[in-house]
Amino acid sequence: MPKVTTKTAVFILGISKTAVCSLLRKGVLKGEKIKGKWQIDIEHLKQRKGLTPPQFGGMVGQSGAMIRYFIRKGKINATRIGGRWYIDKEELKNYVD
Repeated sequence: MPKVTTKTAVFILGISKTAVCSLLRKGVLKGEKIKGKWQIDIEHLKQRKGLTPPQFGGMVGQSGAMIRYFIRKGKINATRIGGRWYIDKEELKNYVD
């Protein structure tokens, strides 16, 4: 699978390099160190991105604030990456059903 650097991960996720490295060390993001530099699986990175609460809310007719409320109450599953919530697109099907 194609791998990307932390610089590319910063661009894709919209978080700092420090946050990306922290997530790699914690195992939230999957990657490996090669010659002292992190290499991150691009497919895993794309899966982790997901939808933001405002994007998700726009699709279901709710505000981003309401979606974040549902996340906190456990009604919508989401992953927090670098202080931002990301919702898997599959969750859209669960929400509509």
